[in-house]
Amino acid sequence: MLSLITALILLQLCTSAAAQTEISFTSADRFSIPSLGGEISFASNGTYANATLTHDTWRFTGLKLDRSQQLGNLTVSAKNSNITITSYRAGSNISNTTVRYAWLRYVSAGQGQQTINLGIAAGEGQLGLHPEWSVIVGNVWLGEGEGWTITPDGTVTVTGAVGNVSIARYSFSSSNGDTSNLPFYERHSVTIATVTTVAATVAVATLIKVRHNRDKPTKALHDTGCEEEPT
Repeated sequence: MLSLITALILLQLCTSAAAQTEISFTSADRFSIPSLGGEISFASNGTYANATLTHDTWRFTGLKLDRSQQLGNLTVSAKNSNITITSYRAGSNISNTTVRYAWLRYVSAGQGQQTINLGIAAGEGQLGLHPEWSVIVGNVWLGEGEGWTITPDGTVTVTGAVGNVSIARYSFSSSNGDTSNLPFYERHSVTIATVTTVAATVAVATLIKVRHNRDKPTKALHDTGCEEEPT
């Protein structure tokens, strides 16, 4: 009985100690980078275990945002811009629980440069590109090299973006980006979906053009037949 009470007391002390290591922040807090003229903030309240500014980059560990999933570790920097991180989502692919996605959204003010690392490696890539990664500015999807780049460790650098920005990584495994052991369709799910969407868009556009051209002679004939002769 005494040993049980002692164990419960120790458990309570450990829980309290763990809770005390979390540092709270609010949406009013600012994480400045003076030498780069940048600033980081969050749209919601949250907690973190540690936050340090090293080499003009903020490194957060144990990061949790209210109304978002636990982000864990985040490395972020901003040059000549202020960014507000609005949300983070991550989850598993339905067909394979080891295949996951991650999606970070933020708002950028100032046409500068942002550097973000979600703690996920870039992956093996294809022909020097990484189709499993996406960057969307506003409602515009940007191809790799068109306003953003990525390094092997998964550091994404976005340049010149203003407004809503989304960074997404699909189809990565628990082995931190190594998907070589997965089926082809799972390793390249984003590429397949993108090609399918583009093909469908082209098909619809072609159909509309054909129908438009087909209706032209009928419309012209109708307009000619309806004209009144001058008096």
